[in-house]
Amino acid sequence: MQDQGQNPYQPPSTNSINTESVQLGKKRTIEEAIANGYDFSISDVISKAWAQVNGVKLTFFLPLLAIGIISFIIGLILGFLPPKVIGPINFFVNIALNALAAGFIVLALKRLRGQQINLKEDFLSILPIFSVIILATLLTTLLTAVGMLLILIPGIYLAVAYCLTNWIIIDNPGISAWQAMEASRKIITQRWFSVFGLMIVLGIILMISAIPFGIGLIWTFPLFMLSIGTLYQIIFEV
Repeated sequence: MQDQGQNPYQPPSTNSINTESVQLGKKRTIEEAIANGYDFSISDVISKAWAQVNGVKLTFFLPLLAIGIISFIIGLILGFLPPKVIGPINFFVNIALNALAAGFIVLALKRLRGQQINLKEDFLSILPIFSVIILATLLTTLLTAVGMLLILIPGIYLAVAYCLTNWIIIDNPGISAWQAMEASRKIITQRWFSVFGLMIVLGIILMISAIPFGIGLIWTFPLFMLSIGTLYQIIFEV
């Protein structure tokens, strides 16, 4: 049970992801990040991320390929099931795979913080908090979908506003799904249009790179993750 007066966003004293290069006092708490504010240039974020792509392309591409193969196999299996159950099962499978993709966040944070990456150990290091990640993924997906169905604009707003939710969960073990969602929403809302612009640019880059049989994703998917990670650093690291 949480003590009265305790900061609801306060992370534990240890964090296996950021202890090596983010020194004590150099990383903002969530409350500090919300109060501090931030600004950034889309071109600067992408440029800094691109400088980190060389040397980790295969590190990002292998688990991406593995998730793609898993998704393909599950799709084949679902094809043998009755149509009535395909939809619900496919929905929860996608939630689980999207939650599993949070492993890329660990890879991006360690790369940006100058830490050595162990692909298998780091990608699967999210398993102890996977229940929180999958709950957050489910909630953000449902709330965004409801926003899209009712009025398009709220859905777009939430899709962007929740973009740092899993980053906050991974970098602050012990935080709840809802706390991370609210923290992401409050932080992103401060520069929502700039973050939206960043997402549009990165989305276009990903789409264009995927045209020639997805080969370009070897470069652009790491760029995408490292760009979001660079934004995260601007907000949370002094």
